[in-house]
Amino acid sequence: ISGLNAKSSSLNINSTINELFIDTEENVWIATNNLGLKKITCLRKALSKVNCDKEAAAFSIKKVNGHNKLRVGGDGFFSIISSTEENNKISLENNFHTVPTIVWDTCADPTDKSCIWIATDDGLLFSKNNNPPEKFNDKENLITSPNRVLLVRKDEIWLGTIGGLFKIKNGTPEEIQAFDGSRFGYVYTLSLDNDNRMWVGTLGKGLWVETDKGMCPLTNELLTPFGNTYSIVTNNSGETLVIQEERLVVGDKNLNFRLIVRENPIAGWTAVWINKTTIATGSNNGILLIDTETSKIIQQINLHLGKSAWQFTSTRSLYFDGTDKL
Repeated sequence: ISGLNAKSSSLNINSTINELFIDTEENVWIATNNLGLKKITCLRKALSKVNCDKEAAAFSIKKVNGHNKLRVGGDGFFSIISSTEENNKISLENNFHTVPTIVWDTCADPTDKSCIWIATDDGLLFSKNNNPPEKFNDKENLITSPNRVLLVRKDEIWLGTIGGLFKIKNGTPEEIQAFDGSRFGYVYTLSLDNDNRMWVGTLGKGLWVETDKGMCPLTNELLTPFGNTYSIVTNNSGETLVIQEERLVVGDKNLNFRLIVRENPIAGWTAVWINKTTIATGSNNGILLIDTETSKIIQQINLHLGKSAWQFTSTRSLYFDGTDKL
């Protein structure tokens, strides 16, 4: 989706929209309930479908640092796509791998730039020099659960799995436990704030934040100790967005939180900051654009660009390029 920071415009069609389709010329075709088939050319620059060389669900999007490229992981594949500023197009790089499982997240090795780490349902994989992915040799057999999320901090790789939180340094994994020695269980999302402090979102054990005493739970009237936490994102001003259950909340640097919206059954699986007051969330029902100052939903985008509806059931499934592309 392009033009998110441009002046808003809308197209009113007085009919239920059953499906949308983008042809090879990037025209948008709209199948309506009682007005027939509509061809819309004015959306050419607003909507475009990305070629990842496989028609399958995509679960993660990560920027390749220092390059105008993105790593995309999905159901049975891992690929790199490139955006060229000259023609504003997204294209497939000569870098596609078939992976016989779901790729939930990826990250570059902090010390070996030729190595990519891949979090999958079948465990942790890695790819060196664009070779086919291989299974990580965990000599201590610590990482035995399906993986969900990866994050790099300095020379460390942090890994969230459905069975706990791990840190890998110099190829050696270590399980990270809470301040009281308890295990985290299902770690769904990880995030770093502007102070390089680690935040941990779990399914069933709430939200945790790194302190001098270790990883401590962050609870208040809006954040419960057993709540499912789906997304954690800090903006340039130091405000941190958290999605837990049906609540979308924003906290300041002093960890004072305020409620922005409630959306049942959940407020979203993933989120990004579009600017200092606008966020985009992805859920079972598409994308919501929300103004954090007014706590108002600005826009809802729910499209059918193929045979299945837009669902964003992964914490890494939205990416904003910082200008106008989501």
